[in-house]
Amino acid sequence: EAVAAASTSANREAAKEMIERTLWDATLYHGSLNFLNRAQDDTNGICVTSSSTRSAATKLAWDIGAALIIGDGYYSILGRANKRGAEFGTMSGSVASASEKIVKLLRVGQEEKNCTNLYKNVYEAIEKQMRIVYSQSIIKYAFKLDKAIAAGTASAFSDDQAEGQALYRVIAGDIHAKDSDSANKATAMFTTLFDVRSAPTAHNKYTYGHYCASISHLKRILG
Repeated sequence: EAVAAASTSANREAAKEMIERTLWDATLYHGSLNFLNRAQDDTNGICVTSSSTRSAATKLAWDIGAALIIGDGYYSILGRANKRGAEFGTMSGSVASASEKIVKLLRVGQEEKNCTNLYKNVYEAIEKQMRIVYSQSIIKYAFKLDKAIAAGTASAFSDDQAEGQALYRVIAGDIHAKDSDSANKATAMFTTLFDVRSAPTAHNKYTYGHYCASISHLKRILG
C-alpha cells in the first residue's frame, strides 16, 4: 500500500518515509531477534547445553543477530537508540542507556553456554531494551502529531504520521499481543493515530491526549 501511495505525487514523501523506516528499522529489529532466537534453539541441535563449549551454529546465529543490531552505529537499532536517548534524557555518557545495556548483553551472550540462560537471561533482556527504543519513538511521534493538531496543521500523509506509523509497526505485534484491555484501546488508538490516509484528530478528552495515553498504554502493556 505504501508503494502504491508513492506513485501519487501528493503522497510520495510520506510514503517514502514509511518505506525507508520500515526497511531501516523493522527488518533489522525482527531479523536480529530471529537470529538471536535461533542461537538459543535447543530443539534442532543448534544450542547444546551439555557441551562445554558453544556450538558453531549458536556462535554464528548470535554474531549475525548482534551485527544486525549494531550495524554501522547510525543506520541501525543502536543508532535509533542513541537518537531517542538524546531526546528523552536516557543517556549513559555519550551513548543511550539502552545501547550500553544491549552491547553488554550481547557480550554476555557470546560466552553463555546454557541454552535456557541464553534465552531467559540474555535474549529477553535484549528484546526489552529494544522495545524501550521503539516505545520512545511512538511517544515522540504521538507528541509531534498532538502538537500539529493543536496548531491546526495536522494533515493526511504527513511525514510525521508516516514515520510514526513505520516505527509503531516495528513493535505493533507485541503491543497487540500484550494489550489485555478488553477493548484493545492501545492498538485501536495507535492504528488510528498513525493511519496516514486521514489527518489525525484531537484526542476526545485532552489536548496532547495521544501523547499522555501513549505513555500510559506502553507502561501498562510493556512494563
